[in-house]
Amino acid sequence: TKFRGRLNYQAGDKNLIEVKLDSDRMDLREMLGDGPIWSAWLSPDGGNDAAPQSGGGNLLTQLRDDDVRATLQVGELLLPNIPPGKLDAKLTLAGGTLDVEALDFLAPGAITLNGKGRIENVADAPQGRVDVTLQAETTESVRVLSELFGFSEDVSGSKQLSALVPLDVQAGLVAARNETATKASLELSGKIGGSDIGLNAHATGSPAKLADAEIDIAGSVTGDRPQALLALLFPQLPQDRLSAAAGTEGTLSVEVAGVPSSKLTGKASLETRAMQLAVEGQGALTDDGVTLNGFGSIATEDASLAIPLFGLDAPPSATGVPLTVSANIAKDGDEIELEQVKARIGGDAVEGNARFERDGAKTTFKIAANADRVSLPAVLGILVAWERSSETEEMLGTISADTAEVWPARGFALDIIDQAQGDVTLNAKTLMLGTPFEVKGATLNARVDDDGIAVTGLDGQLFDGAFAASGTLSPRGNGAALTAQAKLQGASLEELSQGVAGKKPVSYT
Repeated sequence: TKFRGRLNYQAGDKNLIEVKLDSDRMDLREMLGDGPIWSAWLSPDGGNDAAPQSGGGNLLTQLRDDDVRATLQVGELLLPNIPPGKLDAKLTLAGGTLDVEALDFLAPGAITLNGKGRIENVADAPQGRVDVTLQAETTESVRVLSELFGFSEDVSGSKQLSALVPLDVQAGLVAARNETATKASLELSGKIGGSDIGLNAHATGSPAKLADAEIDIAGSVTGDRPQALLALLFPQLPQDRLSAAAGTEGTLSVEVAGVPSSKLTGKASLETRAMQLAVEGQGALTDDGVTLNGFGSIATEDASLAIPLFGLDAPPSATGVPLTVSANIAKDGDEIELEQVKARIGGDAVEGNARFERDGAKTTFKIAANADRVSLPAVLGILVAWERSSETEEMLGTISADTAEVWPARGFALDIIDQAQGDVTLNAKTLMLGTPFEVKGATLNARVDDDGIAVTGLDGQLFDGAFAASGTLSPRGNGAALTAQAKLQGASLEELSQGVAGKKPVSYT
């Protein structure tokens, strides 16, 4: 790496440091290492976890009593994990005031960053304004920016960041002194993933303790795929499923106010032609995770669009079925409780409660529900899922749509039970096993675990007789093994014979 320039250092009560650097190509990757660049500037130990604590604070703190002037012009700057780009920068730090006359970085086809501003008392109580323009044209560019601006590894490493491309935003940050605290405001506008974004945020407190600051945030994303921004909040949320579910046009809006570490109150909604989602309540960001107490709802004319949002594959029987769900939500760390769940599925009412707990890669659940009318094959179809590979389809051949309405047409895939285990209790006025087998006053108890899906007990009235059944569906290689037992006593021979003889519609296989 070759460079030209000038260095002037004058020691004294106030050190004077002047740096002017000019280089056609500068490679700083080995010198800075693989860690985030900001850590070398802002962390007390220079970004080195193994370094002893010097007690000198970060770079801005160490230089606040000095006079520093830097002019950098690099034709091609190579930094860790960042696309090569051209840098033009002129910065001054004097008397605790940081003056950014120019900060321009251009990596063609990847990242464009332009910034300027002036901040007084930058190390202790920032006051001033900074304006920044950011453009990112690739998924990898968005990943780099998320790392630079301090998002967690879950976000920067998420596969869903492609939903934010292309990104073109303008941000204005204003800070002022308010008695003993800093009062800051952020204005954000531009485009993210094909949608228009507008956000206003205010915070009063210490910049070093934002979790204890008083905040007020209001913003919206409107246009094509507005749900893309959720990738920053929920990096594991499958954007392909969400995009298919929400449609292409709509609005995502958020309002939050309070103190993050103790109490936040807010609401969020996603309004599209295909689906409406809303959450409202209060919570906090604690050391143990997010806490939330509130109310949530979802409505769609096609249940097959909503089911994938819960990480499940929708069976064909869910297509075109109207669905509305509402529930009280309580989240504490890895535990989520849904109480007073009320739903209508195709006009049939369902009520109940559910509890989920995430422990590593495994989710434990307990669900209790009461329903007017429900299809057992349709419910199991959600849990069973199925393979969609062309190889499997060719091997098994094509199965007609009539027999594939509920059950998989291409083989079972019980992958979901590898990540979940729990118990389900269901009471239904009518439980459909398949026409004409409709169990009246049914009670079903089921267990999901590594061994498969077990219906430990199913009781009710079938053909005016007492019906009892049990069964298991277990993984077997690339398929599944089904065992079932059933007993029917005191049934009406007339009702039974009419069903079996076909005098009533029969489609059960």
